[in-house]
Amino acid sequence: MPIVFYYIIPAIMVITILYCCFFTDILKDISTSKNPNKPYSYSRTQLMWWTFLILPTISICYAANGFNFPVIDPSLLSLLGIGVGTRIMASIIDGSDIQNGKDRVKADRNSINFITDILDDGHGISIHRLQGLLFNVLFGIIYLNTFSLCLKTLPSFSAQELALIGISSGSYLALKANENSKPMPKQDS
Repeated sequence: MPIVFYYIIPAIMVITILYCCFFTDILKDISTSKNPNKPYSYSRTQLMWWTFLILPTISICYAANGFNFPVIDPSLLSLLGIGVGTRIMASIIDGSDIQNGKDRVKADRNSINFITDILDDGHGISIHRLQGLLFNVLFGIIYLNTFSLCLKTLPSFSAQELALIGISSGSYLALKANENSKPMPKQDS
């Protein structure tokens, strides 16, 4: 039975997440164009990243603890909350831009490639998006490394470490609100 929770369930989770990432629009921006090749979304990617890391480790930790549900540190809930909050606020900003008829330079273009899409704010690679990506990748690697050292406990992050990711997400959202600052020109009918 432990093999199911150590290997099979985490593998199914990882395969399902990867399938959704590569073969669906789960990580794609909301677009008002009929473009089938929409660009990737930073906020959706961030939320999926932490889901991808935390969910399988819970299953492994469950098995390592003799089938007792592991203690989930509040910092992990905070990480998921930062991802969910970033996604919600990005969605609100996108909806507002669409409703106000703003020219959505990034969201309505063709996808260039995954990395460029999540780092480009419509005017080129932006420092706030790069910073957010680097912090999320770094903390993800730390999370997996810490977890691999002792499979019986889920890693935790300090308030200062969470603040780095929170500030990074906040700066992304603050600057995203101004990415599409010009209204689209009205077309004569």
